[in-house]
Amino acid sequence: MVGRYGLAMALVLLPAGMAMAQTRPPLISPAPASAAPVGLGRNVALVAGRQGLLDGSEAADPARLVYSARIIDAKPQDFALTTEPAAARRQGVVLAKSGEPAPPAPADPQAKINPLVQQLIAADPARPVAVLVTFNDPAAMPRFPEPPSGARGGGLHRPYSDRRAQIVRAIEARRAEDREPLVLLQGIGAAVAERFWLINGFRITVAAGALTGLARHPRVLAIDPAIAEIGPPVVPPFAVDADQGNDVDDGRAIIRSDPYRALGLNDGYIAVLDTGVRPTHLVFRNPNNIDVLGDCVLGGRTCAAGAINTSDSSPPHGTQTTSIIAAGSGGGEAFRGVTESTVDVFRIYNRPSDGDVRFDSLNLGATVRAMERALTLGDRVIAVQVQLISTNSFDSLALAADAAFDSGAVVVVAAGNRGIGGQSVASPAIAHKALAIGRTDIRSAGPHPRSLGGPTPDGRIKPDVHAPSDTETASGSTDSFFSWFDGTSGATPYAAGAAALLRNWLKQFGAIDPGQVYAQMILSGRRTGAVNNVNGAGLLALPVYGTTWWGKTDVSNAETIELKLGVAAGTTALDAALWWPEGRDPAPGLAEQHSDIDLRLIDPAGVVRAAGLSTTSIWERVRVTGPLTPGVWTLQIYGYRTSAPARTVYWSAFAAHN
Repeated sequence: MVGRYGLAMALVLLPAGMAMAQTRPPLISPAPASAAPVGLGRNVALVAGRQGLLDGSEAADPARLVYSARIIDAKPQDFALTTEPAAARRQGVVLAKSGEPAPPAPADPQAKINPLVQQLIAADPARPVAVLVTFNDPAAMPRFPEPPSGARGGGLHRPYSDRRAQIVRAIEARRAEDREPLVLLQGIGAAVAERFWLINGFRITVAAGALTGLARHPRVLAIDPAIAEIGPPVVPPFAVDADQGNDVDDGRAIIRSDPYRALGLNDGYIAVLDTGVRPTHLVFRNPNNIDVLGDCVLGGRTCAAGAINTSDSSPPHGTQTTSIIAAGSGGGEAFRGVTESTVDVFRIYNRPSDGDVRFDSLNLGATVRAMERALTLGDRVIAVQVQLISTNSFDSLALAADAAFDSGAVVVVAAGNRGIGGQSVASPAIAHKALAIGRTDIRSAGPHPRSLGGPTPDGRIKPDVHAPSDTETASGSTDSFFSWFDGTSGATPYAAGAAALLRNWLKQFGAIDPGQVYAQMILSGRRTGAVNNVNGAGLLALPVYGTTWWGKTDVSNAETIELKLGVAAGTTALDAALWWPEGRDPAPGLAEQHSDIDLRLIDPAGVVRAAGLSTTSIWERVRVTGPLTPGVWTLQIYGYRTSAPARTVYWSAFAAHN
């Protein structure tokens, strides 16, 4: 593969002569190793050529590598890949901080039961109810193969599709061997309608009162309604105007996505889980980036498209989401989407015409089914427009989002809106391994007051980042209608498009773990003060001009890792971020202990200039504004308290230039 890369002097990070780790080989038709290192310098074409080396890989990114690039309008000018020096680590370090929280109290077993189900139990314990019951799974979700670069279809994709199907069959066989969940359900007289593979979950019908005893079993993680009369996370009414300052191009300008899109990095597939889509709308032309239309409400396990109503729901929500992510030029430059990546759209909301609900209602089984279908199709970014009321950070939708992440997908979820989804961030935005997106309206200076904030039920900071909302975009009412799209629904597609662009940007260099994308998204937040449960990391603005560093490492308790960053003269700000994955322990009834990892930026004189020291969050973000003293700055990662040795953590930094 590729050995050490050349690097301009302004980007020197580590001592010369350090050995290079090889990039991972693809699953199918591995390329031969290079006989000698490739000197890259400014030859960006050779950098981009690395993207194809990842096709088919089922391995996570290698750890303890340091990536760096100098970018102008997001385009790499120079690139370096070096190993993290052993001298960067010190063990047994004690760095004090205040505000350490008390350990959480043991959870009440009844907290596993969603509040909407609790209401059904209280109303009539003898009444049969349809619910999703999720059990712990002792085995981890495997990594799915990376989809091949280029257009979908043809013989090129068949081996990868077959491999994904093989993985699913192996998961289903493992679930079938686990008989205890079925025995427990049979013991309470439940009729099983469906079993999922993404989560160890079942859709059942049972007398409501039987669920109280079932929740006490240590293997039961969540009991949620099969259908909830909760609509998509958007705030009506809708309207249309002649204002040219609130269109999609204005939202794109805020998140600074156009320079990334201009690089032509529109590979990959994005799944939209929403109300459906009107694919005949004029914005989906030149090109039409929509591929699969899936009806996960009426279309069975494969979300077959035969039953889908392409006129979209009321409100016409999915068309608005999809158009912001990937509309073509049919509606003009003002309404072009953030990316040109291929989009698969899945309906997950019941309509009154489906015969069993009065309003557009969230179908939880369809939501899990849609995530499953998206993963089997190779979608690597999943945008979820759902705001389920929940008091359980391990409910069925949160566990599904976490499992999708483990399989290799970036999961972006609307945080929800006040007055609709409760007063705390909704599910699956509460998931440990999903990005929750808050709402900052396009003409606002800060977060909208109706955008749901944290903390999560287990105390983590949410939302993760904000994106612009209340922009005018295509609506599914007719083939030419446009309307405002607000709420956290209006923000989520901007974040999903940005995540897809960042993922493709990172993939050039052989770094595509979803956790690395999350660290880049957190870094891209504009928050200048302390992070909190209102702002998260701030409003998205992708880095476009400066020097950027990133990597994946591991840290243990009382260990520091100090990475040296060469900051050039003329640097106006230095940002850094961490993100690390957490989840549930596979043992029955035990949640994984939280890891507290801190971040500091230290100037060339040895002075700590910024510190991220939150105790409950699973990410940190800090900023030092300039002009900055040129020289060697230090990014310090500190394991204040880790739940186990060698906890994975993703880091990123960006020095903005004039």
